[in-house]
Amino acid sequence: LVSIGLNGGGRVENTGGISYANPWHTDNLPGYDQDYSRSSLLLNQLGYRKNKTGFYEKNGSVLSMNLIADNRLTGILKILIRQLEKGGIKVIARSMNLAALDAQLQKFNFDAGLFMSSALGDPVTFASRTIGPTALSDRYLENEELNSIFEKNVQIPDLKQRRKMVDRAQHIYALEL
Repeated sequence: LVSIGLNGGGRVENTGGISYANPWHTDNLPGYDQDYSRSSLLLNQLGYRKNKTGFYEKNGSVLSMNLIADNRLTGILKILIRQLEKGGIKVIARSMNLAALDAQLQKFNFDAGLFMSSALGDPVTFASRTIGPTALSDRYLENEELNSIFEKNVQIPDLKQRRKMVDRAQHIYALEL
């Protein structure tokens, strides 16, 4: 995605939510290899079957994704659409300017969003970007252990203990992603 979609003008980041350049970054997190066979197996286990057009469907409804994107990222958007549709997921994509994108993010009117953002990457910001209520947050509250780590982490004065908690939070985030 970086070499083709951004003409090499970027860097592949980690899956843990904190940038490589940040001292809170954790190494050796799980990655995500593209695996159409595994995706097919998982979708079949959920009751989806490919139709004549090559898309998965269940109970007569085609599996689709509403993907919104920053119009500066159209190269990456095109690649993602191609990959998802090759994998049998219909994509309804909308590329838009930042004001329109922000409005859609605020309304949570999408299944997935593709946009550029940055953060300091400290543990408090990481928590805010993961479970916070803002438009740029993942708003992911389903993992109780992760929620607990974020809640307790800000209360612990011991830096080594905080570091262990942040490492664990990044690992959970990478697995849940």
